[in-house]
Amino acid sequence: MPASATSSRLSAPRHLRLCFEARGVYIKIRRHLEGWIVANTEVLQALQVLTVEWERSREERSMECTAKPAYRCSFCGKAQHEAGLLIINAEQDGASRDYICRGREALCDEMLAEQRQQAARK
Repeated sequence: MPASATSSRLSAPRHLRLCFEARGVYIKIRRHLEGWIVANTEVLQALQVLTVEWERSREERSMECTAKPAYRCSFCGKAQHEAGLLIINAEQDGASRDYICRGREALCDEMLAEQRQQAARK
């Protein structure tokens, strides 16, 4: 038997053993990487959810900051969106402002007209 044939027979099992060992290492590394990818995918999804929630709350906070105050009729309590136009008195000496809706304004006009008529009769 030639010497080269003997050495190839001896190296074949060792070569196969190294291949199997490399395959085992490859499988371990692959499983580790797959686990890492799954774990990081879950973290990424959680970050995406948190980002969306943060953006939504930031928009709500900015809307709250820029929202106009809710004005109400000082006499009947109707909100501006219910009453339509509110008439405001001029602020004097830092006193609070009063608002009156069209319905109460008309009522006040009627009352003033009645008082004028009563005064004119006297």
